[in-house]
This record gives sequence, structure tokens and C-alpha cells, in this order.
Amino acid sequence: MLLSPDDATNLQLHSGAVPVGSKINYEVTGDLAQIRFKWLVEKRAAIDLLTMALPHHIDSLGKPKNFVMKNSYQSIKGKMTGTVVKALYAHI
Repeated sequence: MLLSPDDATNLQLHSGAVPVGSKINYEVTGDLAQIRFKWLVEKRAAIDLLTMALPHHIDSLGKPKNFVMKNSYQSIKGKMTGTVVKALYAHI
């Protein structure tokens, strides 16, 4: 169940970008690692990919963070937030 009418609009707006794979790169410096996921996306229009992230994912996302659907979807593990991405960075 969506919490806002704007959520339905965002889902419709980004429905033409579908992830079909990714390229993964990583960089290790000392005891820190950065993993970069560059999504391979099939597009029907010039739009970016909308992904959903749980709170513990958001904590590890790099910048920029472009949130469009804050706490918009309740899953078993918590409320998910929609974020628009070109690439996903994870800092571990």
C-alpha cells in the first residue's frame, strides 16, 4: 500500500527503466571497501532507475541521494524509501 498519491506518480514515471544486470567494481583502502554497482538498464524513455532501499541500505549508500518516496512502502523488514539512481555505491 502506497502512502501518498505522489508515490503512484513516481512509480509510473520510472516504470520505463528496468534493471537487467549490473557491472560491479570495488576499491579497497586499508580496512575499508567501496563497492560500486552500475546498473545496466533497459529504458523506454530518458529516465533514471527507481530503486527501493531499507533503512540499513540507506545508511551505506554513497552520495548523491535522490529520495523521491520517503518511507513509502512497508515490507517485512521495514519501511522502504524510493531513490533514483544511475549507480549505487555501498561503503563497507
